[in-house]
Amino acid sequence: MAGGVGAFDAVALGKALAGKVAVVQPFIDDSFEGLGGGGSARDIETILQLVHLYFTRPRADATAFGVMIGQLKSLVANRRSTPRRSSTMP
Repeated sequence: MAGGVGAFDAVALGKALAGKVAVVQPFIDDSFEGLGGGGSARDIETILQLVHLYFTRPRADATAFGVMIGQLKSLVANRRSTPRRSSTMP
């Protein structure tokens, strides 16, 4: 999550997880929402702490959100400017 969780912004969270094999990523798509991730057996406690934080203390970061929106707008603009190829090959 671009905003981080709990007291950790994205940068602080990355530093706190340095040396650990623990990844938790929330997702929302057309039909489902949830958490995905994984890690090592040694870091299972960290993984479960991250799951808990994503459910109880997600961190909203207006700056990170603005950056993400800007990136998505650029992606859409680039896709619109790229000619589409025909699905049939000559």
